[in-house]
Amino acid sequence: HNGLKGEVEVGAAFEYAYAGFGFGVGKPMEGSSKKFMSVDASNWVNICMEYESSASFNVELINSDSLNTYTEGNFYKASFPKAVVRQTKCVSISKDFKQETNWGNTITKEDALKDLAAIEFRFEKSADFYIRAIAIGLK
Repeated sequence: HNGLKGEVEVGAAFEYAYAGFGFGVGKPMEGSSKKFMSVDASNWVNICMEYESSASFNVELINSDSLNTYTEGNFYKASFPKAVVRQTKCVSISKDFKQETNWGNTITKEDALKDLAAIEFRFEKSADFYIRAIAIGLK
């Protein structure tokens, strides 16, 4: 099999429980295996995925530590629906990615894209998933 197949289990230990994983889009920061340098992703048009998942999940655009501190973790995100059979879905960077408005601080999408460090997949419900392919559309 190609891709990433797994299972996440989300318990009720925390008020806003979730399970997530992700990957850096820039080079690893010197001396760290968990932090990545940010890149300018302002030329990204969409993110497409071929996947299956027993629950919906979000894809979040994770910014550098300095913007993360300012936004209090309120990242731009887009939702991918539950898909019990293989499907391909594209989310538009300009239309589908939003920041929540009821907590944290907001920044412009342009500023967020110019300082992109990672992409995270965030499940708020337990799920089995299989991400077969991810593609980034560019201008």
